[in-house]
Amino acid sequence: LLDIFNDDYERHHNDIDQIDDENYLDLLLSDYTLNEMVILSEKLKLSTYMSCIDLFKLKRLLEILSLRIKQGIELSPILKHDINDEHKETEEDERTWRDLIFERLTMCANASEIALNIMTTLNMPKEILVENVIEYTALFIKAQLAKT
Repeated sequence: LLDIFNDDYERHHNDIDQIDDENYLDLLLSDYTLNEMVILSEKLKLSTYMSCIDLFKLKRLLEILSLRIKQGIELSPILKHDINDEHKETEEDERTWRDLIFERLTMCANASEIALNIMTTLNMPKEILVENVIEYTALFIKAQLAKT
């Protein structure tokens, strides 16, 4: 799975200027991919095989995961209604919006879990502890606890 991710990264990395950040992340880290990687990272952490994986590939993965986690800091699951807003949202629009937000939040939480599984694996080299990933994960958790 990590090789597939790295192949996708190589293929789409040259196109990063033409693609906005959100679509770029969706290409690299779809909901399905993140779900698979959560399960895989848990298994690899328990087996301590994670520390045998190429550090370059893990750092690249952590770099991309940090972008996904960063997205979740600004997301709010609570819909704010503006009293002066003339365009009233229908119940179905609100439900669709809320489903989309929760899907994004779940993806960010999965990215956080994968990153933490990688960085906290037994015998993992210290180079893998990426400061901005830890910071974004802490900010994501703090922001979501404050918003809900």
